[in-house]
Amino acid sequence: MDQALADFLRHLGLEKNASAYTVKSYREDLTQAVGFFRERGGASFRPDQINMRLLRAFLAWLHEQGYARTTISRRVAAVRSWCRFLCRQGMLEKNPADGLRGPKLDRKLPHFLDRNDVDRLLASPSEEGALGLRDRAMLETLYSAGLRVSELVGLDLGDLDLSD
Repeated sequence: MDQALADFLRHLGLEKNASAYTVKSYREDLTQAVGFFRERGGASFRPDQINMRLLRAFLAWLHEQGYARTTISRRVAAVRSWCRFLCRQGMLEKNPADGLRGPKLDRKLPHFLDRNDVDRLLASPSEEGALGLRDRAMLETLYSAGLRVSELVGLDLGDLDLSD
């Protein structure tokens, strides 16, 4: 089991070019999962003994421990990736994590500016000089058209329709 985990982490770092932080996160998440599997299946637990029932028990255990939904989702994603790797390596015949889904994540509302903040933002560029006028025009366009910043910076002069 430890060798299978080490091989996967090496695969992430070398072949997938994952950052050291990503590999560290996967190591922590999967070490916890392996500990859970060994607790349930004994010290000699092997990767080919992983099944959907065990994975669901792990998911339920994470909920019982009071982990945040985002943490549970990340850990489930790590286990799914590891199981895919184990299948490609021939250690699992069928991926037991195929149907495993983490909890639904809360959708957070975007932050918005109140009227005073918008007024201060629009008044912040200097009205003197070409750069100040450009910046003010960009902010006015951003706000009045409801554009994303990426959409604003992607505009070209050809996108301007003066007749409309």
